[in-house]
Amino acid sequence: MNGIGELCIGLLMACGLVGIVVPVVPGILLVWTTGLAWTILDGGGTTRWILFFLMSVLMTVGLVSQIGMPAKELSNQQAPKWTLVWGGVLGIFGFFIIPIVGLPIGFTAGVFLRYMFASNDLHASMDSTWLTVRAIGKGILIQGICGLGIAFLWFIGLLIT
Repeated sequence: MNGIGELCIGLLMACGLVGIVVPVVPGILLVWTTGLAWTILDGGGTTRWILFFLMSVLMTVGLVSQIGMPAKELSNQQAPKWTLVWGGVLGIFGFFIIPIVGLPIGFTAGVFLRYMFASNDLHASMDSTWLTVRAIGKGILIQGICGLGIAFLWFIGLLIT
């Protein structure tokens, strides 16, 4: 692959890394798919496929943390059903009212309102909302680390192949 192709791969990975934090693009899936494209378009080879396997492991860990951590936290605090759905719907609504920053604001408001409707206790709702948002933040952090790991493996692949 020529230099322009490698630059395009790097830019797509950078967009994916941004998408992990600002969920406008599919984040870690874009980083992983770009790694697959690099592996195939650069001619494959044993080294590239081993690196891609490691990228796949990191992608799996990132996706599991994105879904598993909030779900575990919600089940631990016996959250009302549809809590994350309320957060997601209001997050999307907030995204269109206040671009980019409206997503986390709307999500947090949706989770808070769901807890508030279920418990009718302001302090308990605020505590539960904080725990939920913190669990999602941890998932995003782990997913970001995994995404950076995928990009690092690609960079190592550039150096050794």
